[in-house]
Amino acid sequence: MPEQPPIAPLLLDAPAAARALSVSTRTLHRLTASGELSPVYVGRLTRYRFSDLEHFALTRQQARQPVTVNSRRQAAQPEGVTS
Repeated sequence: MPEQPPIAPLLLDAPAAARALSVSTRTLHRLTASGELSPVYVGRLTRYRFSDLEHFALTRQQARQPVTVNSRRQAAQPEGVTS
């Protein structure tokens, strides 16, 4: 029987979704809380569509915006000071 090619997952859990975007899970949760990403709920499980993550990354690339979310650390820094 011929070997079947692997099927790419359509839904990713939070750690896998964060890895796909090259961000921390905390940043992923911030993006979700801000409404920039929409999770899919499967029973008690929270998952992210691969296509949504891809669309998010592509729109950020086209807008030339970094994949960051305002954090308390950034808000606490005086204007003009970078870390």
